[in-house]
Amino acid sequence: FGATGGVTEAVLRRLVEGHDPATLNAVANMGARGSEGIKEFTVPYNGIDVKICVASGLANARQVLESVKSGEKEYHFIEIMACPGGCLNGGGAPLVRDPAQVAERMKKMYQSDADNKVRRSHENTQVQKLYEEFLKEPCGHTSHHLLHTHYVDRSGEVK
Repeated sequence: FGATGGVTEAVLRRLVEGHDPATLNAVANMGARGSEGIKEFTVPYNGIDVKICVASGLANARQVLESVKSGEKEYHFIEIMACPGGCLNGGGAPLVRDPAQVAERMKKMYQSDADNKVRRSHENTQVQKLYEEFLKEPCGHTSHHLLHTHYVDRSGEVK
């Protein structure tokens, strides 16, 4: 999920019936990929058009959230990546300001994905083994405790 849109793409891969290369490549072209700050698109699923928004960077996140709060926009699914371009340009990766470098990182990540035999998260044998041997069940107590983060406002400000 290193590039903005990766979480959305993983969810879409989980929802589609097929896991053949053509189907997964079609998912890759549904609209989640790219370096635009805000991407909006719809995907047909079970008779409805699922409205999706993918935002990159906190300024864009604020814009998306304000448009939802005001009622101007409505989505079924929103992905927000705080770092411009996604985690590949923040967190544990060296921060770069050159959009061409971010685009090159994305390109390499997309190529790595295309080269992988397993392209759906729930089919990853290492993830399956982790759940079988340790976490026991998705959304269970252990997985929730270890895989979810809770933030606490420590500024002292009353909100």
